[in-house]
Amino acid sequence: MTERAFDPNVWTEALRETFVPVQRAQREALKALERFTKLQSAVAGDYLQSGLAQVQAALSSRNPSEFLSKQADLGTELGKRISARARELATLASEAQQELTQFGGETTSQSASVDPHATEASGAKVRRRRKQRARSESLPE
Repeated sequence: MTERAFDPNVWTEALRETFVPVQRAQREALKALERFTKLQSAVAGDYLQSGLAQVQAALSSRNPSEFLSKQADLGTELGKRISARARELATLASEAQQELTQFGGETTSQSASVDPHATEASGAKVRRRRKQRARSESLPE
């Protein structure tokens, strides 16, 4: 009879427990990336809208002073929008850093609470199962 050196169920469960923090970190990173992408898209939309407004101002202006006045107003408006987007970016970065710090603290506390003898215990469990299987197979029917 061939004996397996390990129990696949124990191994699979250990892998699942090991990669739960990694999966959570990836999920949080993807959320942050999605928010950052939406913010970048909003900034690009602001620039596009400003460009269109400048073209309209150039075409609708009757004299140079009116054109310069509209350009100044549009520049001020764009500056306000971009500064608001910069604040949003700073908030996003701060929240992402807080989530990362919280995640790191939780992961560290979880890894510190892991019993160093857990692998020995799971190995003993595997050996007990093997003995029980060997006994049940050797019993006459």
